[in-house]
Amino acid sequence: MKISPLLAFAEDHKRIPLYAFLEKYPWPFLLYPGEREKKAPTIAYPKVIHTSPPKRQKKHTILRTPSFDDTLPPAMRQVIPELALVIPLPFEGRGGIHSVRIGRSEEMDLYIEDKEISQFHATIFSEKEHFFIQDEHSTNETYVNGIALPPLEKHPLHDQDAIEFGLGKLFFFLFPQTVLRIVKNIQK
Repeated sequence: MKISPLLAFAEDHKRIPLYAFLEKYPWPFLLYPGEREKKAPTIAYPKVIHTSPPKRQKKHTILRTPSFDDTLPPAMRQVIPELALVIPLPFEGRGGIHSVRIGRSEEMDLYIEDKEISQFHATIFSEKEHFFIQDEHSTNETYVNGIALPPLEKHPLHDQDAIEFGLGKLFFFLFPQTVLRIVKNIQK
């Protein structure tokens, strides 16, 4: 699996049927929506690949989601398709629990190079087909839908939840079905 610019991911997966997409991507994703004013952080799976953020494209792209626009959180409507990144979460099994460790250390499963993010910032994990996030005593906290999480307390995650690591690094937690719906609604 690899971190991909949203537009490239959409082009590669636009025609794939749901069952094939779920077979290829059984775990949730993070979507980095992109920011025009700030330089995007480097986001990578340090043990696998290092990627750089996508370059702004000159073509105007529209994220059209008229049928479920009302179901998306307001912040999700701010996705900039040319700058957005699709991140399949690299869940690893540890002691019977599948988890993804997130932080600024290259020892993490998902590495985010940003000085506001702690070396070991948070963990996303699954238990009995439910997903949770836990702040790992990070310096600048972890937020879910704008609410700061108490350290070391597991908090449930739901499809389309907004997660912030540190001071304003916004991501969306998305189930594979939602990612595929978004991909199918991108029009050039």
